[in-house]
Amino acid sequence: MVRAASYEAGARDSVNHHQSTLNTGHALQLQRILRELPSRWSWHVALTANPRRPRIRFLPPPTPTARSSSSAAEFLPLSRRWLRLPLLTPQDPKTEKPEEMVTTGVLASLQNFLRKCLIAVLSYGPMPKHIAFIMDGNRRYAKFRTIQQGTGHRVGFSALIASLLYCYEMGVKYTTVYAFSIDNFKRDPSEVQSLMQLMEEKINELLENRSVINKLNCKINFWGNLELLCEPVRLAAEKLMASTAGNTGLVFSVCMPYNSTSEIVNAVNGLCKERREMLQREHTGDCNGHAANNGVHSEISVADLDRHMYSAGCPDPDIVIRTSGETRLSNFLLWQTTFSHLQNPDPLWPEFSFRHLVWAILQYQRAYPYIEQYRELAKKQL
Repeated sequence: MVRAASYEAGARDSVNHHQSTLNTGHALQLQRILRELPSRWSWHVALTANPRRPRIRFLPPPTPTARSSSSAAEFLPLSRRWLRLPLLTPQDPKTEKPEEMVTTGVLASLQNFLRKCLIAVLSYGPMPKHIAFIMDGNRRYAKFRTIQQGTGHRVGFSALIASLLYCYEMGVKYTTVYAFSIDNFKRDPSEVQSLMQLMEEKINELLENRSVINKLNCKINFWGNLELLCEPVRLAAEKLMASTAGNTGLVFSVCMPYNSTSEIVNAVNGLCKERREMLQREHTGDCNGHAANNGVHSEISVADLDRHMYSAGCPDPDIVIRTSGETRLSNFLLWQTTFSHLQNPDPLWPEFSFRHLVWAILQYQRAYPYIEQYRELAKKQL
C-alpha cells in the first residue's frame, strides 16, 4: 500500500509530518501508473481536499530552482515506495477551464489509454444512446466545504465538461442535463442573478474557446422557455445554438429554464395551433372546390405530441442519473422517461467522476434485459 504523509510548517527550521493512508484502490492505481513511468522522472502528488472521497492528482515536476530550495521530504524519486504530500489548506477548489481538459501529456496519454481499455470492455454489453443528468448538489458541495456559494456551481461546470468528454469516448450520442428549473426562479433573487451571470459567462466561454465543441463536433440545444431568461443569457444561448447547428457529433441538450409540465403544455399548444392552421387550409380548399378531408386530422396521437416536444428528434433517455442520492425527478423529462433506468448515486454533482459513470452503465447493462422485456410488453398492449 502506498503511504502518504502530509506536512504543515511549524517553526522555521522544523517541519512536523502527519501520516495518513490512502484508499487501497487509489494506492494500487498509483502504483501501477508509477511503474509505467521512466525511473529518471520525478513527480510530486497532491491529494485533493475531499474527506469523503480522496482523489489523487498528478502535477508536473517542479523546476530545478524550486526543487533545490524545497525540503527533500517534499519531492521524492519514483523508486521510493511512498510519497510525501503537501497538506492542503481549506480554500476554494480550482475550477478547470474547458480547454484545459483536452490538453495532452504523458500522464494524460496513459490515463486516456487505461480509460479506453475499460470503455472497450464495457462496449461488449449494451451501451446507452442517451444519458440524462439531474445535476444536484452544487449548493451542498459549497456548504459542506464552507466556500463561496457560487463556487459549487463553477466546480459543477467542470464536472459537466468532463462527463461530456467521457460520454463522447463511450459512444453516447445524446447527453441531456437539467441545468435550471422554472421553479428555481422562486429562489433568492441574488442567487438567481448569480446563476444567470454564471450561465452567461460559461456560454460565452464556449463561444470564444471552441476546443471542447470542436473536439466533440458537438451540437448544443437549449430546451425550455428561453423568454424567461434575461436578455444577455438568452442571446448568448441562441448564438451558441446557431453556431453549432451544423455539427453532427455529440448532441448536448441543456434544459434551462425548464420543467416537464411546461414542455407538455407547450407541445399541446403547438399541436392545437397546427391543427387550426390545417383546418383553415382545408376550409379554404373546400370553398375553392377541392374535396374536404372529412376529419382525418381530428384525432391526436402520442406521435403528434412527440413532434412538438422540445426533445423532438431525440431518443428517450436510456439512463437518468440524479446525483446526491435524491430519488425525485423534480419535473424533469416526465414524458420521455417511461422506460428509462433511474439511478441515484450518492456523490454530489461536483464530485461525479468517470468511475461513477462506469458504474451507472454497468447497472444499466444489468437491468437491460428487464427494460427491453417491459418495453416489448408495452408495445404489444398498444
